[in-house]
Amino acid sequence: MDNMNDDVTYPLDISSLNRYFIQLISCGDDYQFQELIKTFLPILIRSIELQTDDFRKKVVEVFIHINKRVKTRPEIQIPVQSLLEIFTTSIQCSPFASNFSIMYIKMGFMRLKPDHQVELVPLLFQSLTNRSISHQELLMGLIVYALQHIKIIPNMNENIIKYGLTDQPIIRNLFLNFLLNVILLPYKFVKKTFFLTLKLQPEKVDLKPNVFKSHESHRIS
Repeated sequence: MDNMNDDVTYPLDISSLNRYFIQLISCGDDYQFQELIKTFLPILIRSIELQTDDFRKKVVEVFIHINKRVKTRPEIQIPVQSLLEIFTTSIQCSPFASNFSIMYIKMGFMRLKPDHQVELVPLLFQSLTNRSISHQELLMGLIVYALQHIKIIPNMNENIIKYGLTDQPIIRNLFLNFLLNVILLPYKFVKKTFFLTLKLQPEKVDLKPNVFKSHESHRIS
């Protein structure tokens, strides 16, 4: 099998997409599959808006294959940081590209080791600006999930610089309001331990070809 990491280029065209799709299907083990999507998935999502409907229909097939394999193998890592960087810097990307990006961000974040989740918290905060309410809530849910692993030393300037909330009053208030909502969520008693009932469900994406007919106005329900 050819090494995708050596020759994958942006943007993808239909020919290269077909070639890499065959490589994905032909992966003999999970590590090989993981290494392929590490490079391929971010470039694929970035290429979606630059291509034709036929290209996008093929992309749906690729996403279906990736989802089936990844969901049954929790040890496979998804390139969360690369996807977050695309999501954070591409403010003008279409709802379609944003929805698929955040779907894989959520899916992959929950697979990361705690220390890596903590490292991505500042980037998650950066990604909140100019996003839909549903996307903001999902991203803040990931931040809340990672809070349990963050060691914050009180009155340290390092915290202020690292998370950058002092100079972003809108984002700070948004997150504080979200935390208040989390506190007000119902608790349930299980085996003498209280657990917070917090839903972190990915937004549903309809993986059907006709989703592309109006993808500019598409929203995940």
